[in-house]
Amino acid sequence: SASGGNKDGYSIRIATKELLKRPERAKVLFILSDGLPTDYSGGSTVAMNDVRAAVAEARKKGIQVVAIMFGDADYIAMTGKDYDYMYGFNIIKCAPQDIGRKIIPIIKSIVMQ
Repeated sequence: SASGGNKDGYSIRIATKELLKRPERAKVLFILSDGLPTDYSGGSTVAMNDVRAAVAEARKKGIQVVAIMFGDADYIAMTGKDYDYMYGFNIIKCAPQDIGRKIIPIIKSIVMQ
């Protein structure tokens, strides 16, 4: 099983910085996650607050953020509210094999804006 070690807020900030260098007007950041952020001193609350802040920063800079959490039904049921807290909207929650089907409506909604 996975042993953790992700610092998602940091990664989101780096990706945001890189996307802002790009010339395209529309910028979309897809975040694929099979686990909650864990590499934070201070525990899960500090980790989730950091991710939430990083997502808000990216959106404030005009980047569309789409979170894709994947796992089995038990994992999704157990952690879905945490993802809702961190990302707010544009969240896909599904088994890995369903990502392609679930992402199309979100991509369409972003393109139509």
